[in-house]
Amino acid sequence: VTLLPPDVAGAGSEEMKRLLDEARDYMESPQLLEVFRVVTASAADRIAEQLLEVDAKDVFSDGSSLPLAKLFGSFIALSKSLLDPEAEQCRSSIRRFADQSVLNQFCEGLFFQEGTLAAKA
Repeated sequence: VTLLPPDVAGAGSEEMKRLLDEARDYMESPQLLEVFRVVTASAADRIAEQLLEVDAKDVFSDGSSLPLAKLFGSFIALSKSLLDPEAEQCRSSIRRFADQSVLNQFCEGLFFQEGTLAAKA
């Protein structure tokens, strides 16, 4: 599934068509899927860690349960701190995202064309 239209014949110039075809190739590449998998898995792990840092640690330590409303409240508080550009959690999340080696390899492959992405294809 891609966000780009399958037929770009009416999109304008040949240069535009070439750029859209190139963008479609990148979006459909297995490397992008791998980047997505690694980054989302890392984010899910980090969210679980951050929730345990908040208030769920004591509740789950003895094997008891946590009401969903309280858990969802923790999710909301965490999401607000992650989306606040002034919050340290937001900045550290951006740094962790940018430091993913698979993301760097993908971007280098796109930029240099003869780099790691082209070599893997």
